[in-house]
Amino acid sequence: MEATGGMNTRHELAGRVYLGIGMRMMAALCFVAMAGLVKAADALPTGQILFARSFVIVPVLFVSLAFRGQLQSLKTKRPDGHLVRSILGCGALGFWFVALRYLPLTDVTAILYLTPILNVILAMLVLKETVGIWRGTAVIVGIVGVLIIMLPKLSGSYDTAALIGIACCLGNAICFSFSLIQIRQLSGTESPTSIVFYFSFFSSLMALATMPFGWLWPDPLQWLMLIGIGALGGLGQLLLTACYKYAPISLIAPFEYSTLLWATLIGMFFFGEHPSASTFAGAALIIAAGIVVARREHRLGRQRLAEETPTP
Repeated sequence: MEATGGMNTRHELAGRVYLGIGMRMMAALCFVAMAGLVKAADALPTGQILFARSFVIVPVLFVSLAFRGQLQSLKTKRPDGHLVRSILGCGALGFWFVALRYLPLTDVTAILYLTPILNVILAMLVLKETVGIWRGTAVIVGIVGVLIIMLPKLSGSYDTAALIGIACCLGNAICFSFSLIQIRQLSGTESPTSIVFYFSFFSSLMALATMPFGWLWPDPLQWLMLIGIGALGGLGQLLLTACYKYAPISLIAPFEYSTLLWATLIGMFFFGEHPSASTFAGAALIIAAGIVVARREHRLGRQRLAEETPTP
């Protein structure tokens, strides 16, 4: 009986892990599908698209919390911190959406894998953390991967569109990295629900402020695209938040890179984009570097926890 109980427990744990991995991959699909809709809706201003991405989840989240009697979870002691996080997050989304106008979907997806590597650089420069040989090497490998992707696009002639796309990808990675640092600081006093809600709320206001600069009245197809952008972005956020309840970050993190598969398929079938060998080679280096960084961060986190835990 005990053996059977142990097997059932192991099966339940395995089932939870598979569910977490599946939710992470579905979140990746939602985000890439959203990026595909952003690329397809490039006739609309970026601020208008950003408003759709941010606003759709605000009433849904508010009504859901009100229905469950949990509006008190939105109470905050750090409105200034939420505003800073929203500015950074809004900047990251804006850079991402502009990059999609100038570069293929697969290239943008691959270059954005640079974010964990930039986190290491920022931790070294801002937080004064010591970077060892493994993480230092991963940073160099990741940068080489980006160069392999982008140099063929810049060789032979001065490609303004490619340069703008690269700059926006780097802008996204930098803003997102600083945003993660801000989220870590907020997490000490704020609930995850309030962080998501205030980010969406403040981002909606900032995007709405761009209306005087030339928003367009969407046609029926564009309306559907805008609604889809908001719905997919919100669903992706929910899946991403929920997946970590079922499996540890160390197991789920590598499946973030499934976005490259989705981006390749969507780019080929809907935009006629055919990634080059240099894109896949560079992406492989960036992914390898990102996995090394993720594993080292996980190991260092466990070591810090062990050192902070008092010995009985």
